[in-house]
Amino acid sequence: MRLPIQRREKGPLAATVVFIAAGIAGWLSVPPESAAGPLSGASALPSPVLAPAGRNAGAAAPVTAAVSGQTSSGAVAARLERELLTALDPGATHYSGERLMELCMGEYAQDLPGGNAAFEYAWRWAKTAPEEMHAWFRARGTGEFSLPARNSNYGFGNSIFSEWAKKDPDRAIAAALQGENPNLRRSSLADVIEALRVTDPARAAALTAENAALLVTPPNSSSLFSAYGKEYRTTWDFLSALPPGKDRGALLARFFDEMARYHRKETSDLWKELSPESRQELVAGGFSGFGFRTLGGDDKSASVPEGLDELRRDQVAADGDPEAVKAYLRIEALKWAETDPAAAIAWSREHVTGEAQVTGTARLFRTGAEHQFDATLAAWQSLPDGGLRARAAGQLAAGAPADRKAEAEALVATLSPADQATAKAAMQETRGGFRLSGP
Repeated sequence: MRLPIQRREKGPLAATVVFIAAGIAGWLSVPPESAAGPLSGASALPSPVLAPAGRNAGAAAPVTAAVSGQTSSGAVAARLERELLTALDPGATHYSGERLMELCMGEYAQDLPGGNAAFEYAWRWAKTAPEEMHAWFRARGTGEFSLPARNSNYGFGNSIFSEWAKKDPDRAIAAALQGENPNLRRSSLADVIEALRVTDPARAAALTAENAALLVTPPNSSSLFSAYGKEYRTTWDFLSALPPGKDRGALLARFFDEMARYHRKETSDLWKELSPESRQELVAGGFSGFGFRTLGGDDKSASVPEGLDELRRDQVAADGDPEAVKAYLRIEALKWAETDPAAAIAWSREHVTGEAQVTGTARLFRTGAEHQFDATLAAWQSLPDGGLRARAAGQLAAGAPADRKAEAEALVATLSPADQATAKAAMQETRGGFRLSGP
């Protein structure tokens, strides 16, 4: 095999090249298993591989992986060549954005040992010269510090700011806050803060408190602070120690939802430990229990925290935000209608206005009929004549169990011809086919 090695001055890298080339040659000389039998034992070879992805895939760092004795000589040679191409001696390597672009467009077999060469190269560049790397991306006008790859985009902002904060936190902070895009500013600053939490915890806390409003992500979006690993409780304590206020509540709410994605049982237990005031702060900050609702399934330990539904609907009603009300109607009120359709329908009629009241409230009749037919039927009978009653009749018939279907359809037949047409149209609507429009 001939390796694409550029000519260099003799030195440490040259010695590394010779060593790796010899290693590749040695591996290639090993007979295949069918002829010589399996390799004895397992050999541990240094192989930079990607760590679990956090907010930004470019946050990879090299670790050592054990290679099984069953690994083919070709795979080992390919991995060794990959390591060589990404320069094992960072001090002797000149990094460039052009080379990173080439690596991003490279094609790499996913089943080979070793990490993605583009991420490895970017991480080494950021570790060696983060300011230079940052300047290159800025000069190109590349948003989000990303580059196109074969099937997606690769982002490297996390690598840049995490490493820069270790070398020169003042300049890293200044650069993070200079971004034109608020999303880019907040993600870059969060990367700096995460690095400073290790090297300078007091400064990390002060920086977070000073920029809490910037660090709050939009409602129903992920937290900038990862809860993936075992240190999630340390991050919770870090955010809880911020000065109280609206921004702290929002940061805690996003992170609590993030915790529920990865540690549902532990997060449910933490909710039980919180004071009523702390629970209210989370709900006011936007905590909805989304992680529990979508990921909990039949796991009872991952059910929606006790008392959250009541706090949520009281908060939504008190805020009076039409979009928040409609969002509650689309998800949480439907779940409520499974157990208490009359209460869910009454809440919707009181707090939702305009066309959304007709379309959104009518959906509750379908869900209610599926789970509590008699209670839902009683709620329908109490409705005044009009568009809601007609549409709700169709939804009631669509959700009725098989042994009550004829009864529900007979109700539709008692309506006026115009209302019957509305009801029949509602019967044909798919469960997810509603647009809750209105003021």
